[in-house]
Amino acid sequence: MQVYKFSYNYNISFFLSLFFIMIFIIMGMAFFFSADKKILKLLIMIIFVGMFSFVVYSLYIHPFSNYRKIKKAIENNEILYVSGEVTEFKTPSLKWGNHESESFKINDIEFEYLENESYGYARIAKNKGIINKNGQKLKIGYYEEYEYYDKSKPSRRVIVSIEILNSD
Repeated sequence: MQVYKFSYNYNISFFLSLFFIMIFIIMGMAFFFSADKKILKLLIMIIFVGMFSFVVYSLYIHPFSNYRKIKKAIENNEILYVSGEVTEFKTPSLKWGNHESESFKINDIEFEYLENESYGYARIAKNKGIINKNGQKLKIGYYEEYEYYDKSKPSRRVIVSIEILNSD
């Protein structure tokens, strides 16, 4: 039975970051309209636009472009699959992950994810995650992401589907 299908995750950090961006915009506008000198206004505006562009790119554009790339790989049947028992399962000690990753292996293929990932499976066991202990029999569909500078090993295996296998 399939229990997870690839999706884009709009989690609390996504909405929290939108809130901070709005505060940043309001502060930038306040500084811009209250500055007396033209050079100071220009400098503040350049810094504001640069930082705003960086935040928007790193939080929204880059993750969403990766999501679309993986979605295309799914449509083109370029997904890898592994079936077997979960081994070496490790979960964060805190309930909300706190930048700790959850990891496990199936047939010596290692998977690791943070709870605040923008795409792919990212729900830790302590928050009702599907993968929650050693010995579970699963079929995992995954996509291997590589860094542009190192194609020798994947930097991340993005889980795109999870199927619970019968334990017959």
